[in-house]
Amino acid sequence: MNRWRRANGQRNESVSDRENTNGRRAKSLDEVSSSVFPALPSSALANANTTNTAEWDSVASVTLFALVEEEFGTELDVNALGELTTFDSILDHLQTRKVS
Repeated sequence: MNRWRRANGQRNESVSDRENTNGRRAKSLDEVSSSVFPALPSSALANANTTNTAEWDSVASVTLFALVEEEFGTELDVNALGELTTFDSILDHLQTRKVS
């Protein structure tokens, strides 16, 4: 089976390709988050947010924002900083931007 299918001149990712990309993206985000929040166990990172994680203050937000940009080779809109307050919101934002 081909990795990419052609439809209307555009490439479409298969379901397994999207799952692999999302898994790699989540793993990379987990590693970045671990460097910003070293005291949190990895099992707690996915549920961490600005409300339930004392360490997640404004400095941590800016640091995480910068490290996500560096790790994923993308430039995030600084206006999104206030919305990216959970692991899932950051992951969703990267997925929406098609960052791998």
